[in-house]
Amino acid sequence: MESRPTVPATRRREPVSHQDQEHHRTRCAVEQGTHPGPLVRLLAVGTVGVPGEPAGRREHLRRRPRVEPRTNRSARGLLAGGRRGRGQDDLRRRGPFPAPGARRERRAVLGDARSFSAAHHRTERVPDDTGTPPDPMTTQSEERQRLASMLRALRLDAALSTTELARRLNWSQSKVSKTERGETSPPPEDVQEWARLTKASEQTHAELAELAEITNSEAVEMKRYRAPGRRRRQEELHRLEANASAVRAYSGDLVIGLAQTRPYARAMFMLGGRQSPEERLDEVVDARLARQESLNNLDRQFEFVMNESAFRRKLIPAEDMRQQVQHLIEFSHRPNVDFGLITFNSNERVHQLHSFSMIGDPGRDAESIVLIQTLTRRLVIRDPEEIAEYLEHFNALRTAAISGDELRAFLREVIEDLGR
Repeated sequence: MESRPTVPATRRREPVSHQDQEHHRTRCAVEQGTHPGPLVRLLAVGTVGVPGEPAGRREHLRRRPRVEPRTNRSARGLLAGGRRGRGQDDLRRRGPFPAPGARRERRAVLGDARSFSAAHHRTERVPDDTGTPPDPMTTQSEERQRLASMLRALRLDAALSTTELARRLNWSQSKVSKTERGETSPPPEDVQEWARLTKASEQTHAELAELAEITNSEAVEMKRYRAPGRRRRQEELHRLEANASAVRAYSGDLVIGLAQTRPYARAMFMLGGRQSPEERLDEVVDARLARQESLNNLDRQFEFVMNESAFRRKLIPAEDMRQQVQHLIEFSHRPNVDFGLITFNSNERVHQLHSFSMIGDPGRDAESIVLIQTLTRRLVIRDPEEIAEYLEHFNALRTAAISGDELRAFLREVIEDLGR
């Protein structure tokens, strides 16, 4: 009986999972530089234990590398396929020193490129997470943003710096920058001069003229004006008044807000419209009274003109009205306040028309505005020519008003009439 040759026993190979095979192929391809995907780096991690397996088996899983994507970076170390790169602690310079002025030129080129891109792409405001509409007094309208973007694009196309354009326009450099950011609204004639110096087309001239007319007289619906809350409206007015060198106001039938007492202000807000459920009336009144802090700055000038009818209306109880009139007597003694009153017997030079407020002095402040409120809209006027007309109209109204000791004597008579 022939004996069969003895076949040596072979060690059975443990099966390797598909995931391990794929990982091995990826690692080899990356090390050889033939991997078609993005550059990766292999980072060794700590020992990974395999549940249910004794120690020492499946060593390829004990220090498995983690694959992390790397974008916009060149391979280093073993993955570079060539000379090993320098480490992070290497202090040697990795390139020659740039030529003098090269960095400034590069920054200037990049800055113009970014500015040009921003000027030619329309930017839209993202709504607030709380659903609150943008503030019409502080945010820029769509037309104002468009005007600023077009003017900036024209300057860049003409290869002019803000300093050079300011010199040609006879402006300050800051005025050019504020115009391009939409912080100020230039009058139509300034816009046309800007367009002429930058060699804009006739169509662009016409579009710029239309935008300039719109942005210099903006009307905001009262629903939108009141949407952020009346307290926020008073806080915004406080900020505007605090930054202006002069505040002027004319009121034909009410006491001006900066001169109101708490009972009078409370009555005005109760009569002024609906109150939102989240809004507390006392907070709104506190915000209006806080605006009077700006009166303490003696470098700021306040000029007010009111009509006698503001004291003859029965809006609040007689006792509260007497306190209001007495407050106005004390108010008239302030050194930085010019307070005048047009009585029923005054010889008027012009029609009183409507109430308005002028925040800012055209001769001293960078920008002035006129605020007018109607039943349905809030009008904000920025056109310098219109503001000059309102200033002339205010001065004409003031010539018919009594002031000083004559005013205080009249107000004391009003207090006596209220006590009867």
